Amino acid sequence: MKYKIERASFRSISKRPCKEAFEGTIADARYLYDEHALNVHKCWYIEINTLEELENLKNKYGDIILTVANYDNKIPKILIYDDYIE
Repeated sequence: MKYKIERASFRSISKRPCKEAFEGTIADARYLYDEHALNVHKCWYIEINTLEELENLKNKYGDIILTVANYDNKIPKILIYDDYIE
């Protein structure tokens, strides 16, 4: 399964959040009602297909948070929680 992945300590999306991440794009769902206003952003993804792979990611990078990446709740997201965020 493809997850968007971010790192709490990185304030910029230009840095790869982990070695396994690959670059992609994501559409901002707030603009989906108007295809001419669609806002597409660069982001990073990771492929995780088993609980074992998810556990290996956690063991390698520390605490992780599983959530969703956008407002329509369709894209799963992993946040590597290596710094304080609100």
